[in-house]
Amino acid sequence: MPEGITPMASPCSSVVTSRRSLLRQVLGSALLAGPLLALANCGGSATATVATTGSSAAVATGTVSAASTTSAPPSSAVTTAARISTASAAGTSTASASAPAASAPAGKALTLQIASWEKQVQGKQGYAMLAAEYAKVNPNVKIEQEVIPETLADYNSKVTAQLAGGTAPDLMEAIWGLSQNLAVKGALQPLDPYVARDKISTADYVQTALELGRWPQRTGKYYAWYTMFSISPLYYNTALFQQAGQAPPDESWTWQHVLEVAQKLTKKGTSAADSVFGYDPTYLTRTMLYAYGWDFANADGTKSALATQQSIDALQFWQDLIYKYGVCPPGSLQFGKGAPAGVFSTTRLGMEIQATYQIGPYRQVKGLEWDVAVPPSGPAGRYTVVKGAPGHAIPTQSPHPTEAWAFLSWWITHQTPTLVLLEGNLPTKLTALQGYPQAAQKDNPVPAHIGILPDIATKYGKPVQVLPDNDAVKAPYYAERANILANKEDAQTGMTKAAQQMDGLLQKAIADQAKK
Repeated sequence: MPEGITPMASPCSSVVTSRRSLLRQVLGSALLAGPLLALANCGGSATATVATTGSSAAVATGTVSAASTTSAPPSSAVTTAARISTASAAGTSTASASAPAASAPAGKALTLQIASWEKQVQGKQGYAMLAAEYAKVNPNVKIEQEVIPETLADYNSKVTAQLAGGTAPDLMEAIWGLSQNLAVKGALQPLDPYVARDKISTADYVQTALELGRWPQRTGKYYAWYTMFSISPLYYNTALFQQAGQAPPDESWTWQHVLEVAQKLTKKGTSAADSVFGYDPTYLTRTMLYAYGWDFANADGTKSALATQQSIDALQFWQDLIYKYGVCPPGSLQFGKGAPAGVFSTTRLGMEIQATYQIGPYRQVKGLEWDVAVPPSGPAGRYTVVKGAPGHAIPTQSPHPTEAWAFLSWWITHQTPTLVLLEGNLPTKLTALQGYPQAAQKDNPVPAHIGILPDIATKYGKPVQVLPDNDAVKAPYYAERANILANKEDAQTGMTKAAQQMDGLLQKAIADQAKK
């Protein structure tokens, strides 16, 4: 399964997190009057401040239309199908460093197709919202979501085949593993020429989120842009904390605090139905692992880091939470099975690490009393996972690349706290992120400490490490992790085996990419 496309249920719980609630349709027409007026409408956060790390972007204000974006770098004449087949067979890359000009006459009506895996209702409504807002500034362009009706895990192979077959969409959703593979094959346009031409300052955006779209990571070109992202705060059940006489988590907390309080919250019953557990790393589990110094590979991505003592300690702590201390439900228990919004919504789980997009569903659960806190720190520090799917990329052979960029750049530069595809995700533009807490609490005060989210994102965010041939190289880790969390082997045994397999795959992937 391609990493990051679909939330994988934690081995501590077999319950798959429920989908997010419907998008709020609360965008005012003032959004489209230009960045200054849009930001004035966003408001500010009373409880969290975010400082930009660079000067403001000198982006063009006003409308962005096909008629006003006829100037673009020259076109490449190589077809996507040829690019993919040549890169695969001959080991060469024909990636163009520039973007082709628009093929439609200025002002002519056209439809932009966006290849998408978001087949759920909230994703469809998100695109409909964006299309309606964009039509106000560019009525000649229709935005159409092209849902690939397969499972999320199949999207990568399906859209890759679509590109190889010469039927590229205008714009496409992308996840880091997919954009990396397609970039190597020359199937995606680098967005850097567009960003430079339009004077978009990347310093005005959450860097760890944008990094997910770069290849090579941190130093390479932008092949996908993330307009939204989610992070992983600590969710906690305030009612259970009060019953146990425990103070709420705060920034002084370490993962040892989580264990100690989880032991006081856990109450084993005769079955899963009447048991209470203190903690479950439901999703974005790297939040805990990063705090122990775990990672897939070393800093330059050339050697597996799974067999380091830090990584072994991280996985051993996770296993101990389940089997030594009994504060985390094992997957075999099926704790919370059938709960409409996941295991935390049962009201019988004290704490969990979960993505911010669960805020919406949890608000709908009657009887659930809860709040959010800063992730605990560990021996290696404090981290939150930054997950940005979906990002958006422009295929090299997009039929209308200039118009596709016009839409994407409008979205990038006109972000507000609510102009995201999926509710509960945070906007990547720092000024919009700063206004998120106030906008999110406009109609609902829960969670009370939502104001901490911008600070968590900007202070502690860490993106997933993207490696050459990402999904295949990381497969041994996930296989051995499953064995560890099923108590079939200890962490040292499992991570040592995973590292040995991963090193071989990684070296081959690095060599293969060097040929291209």
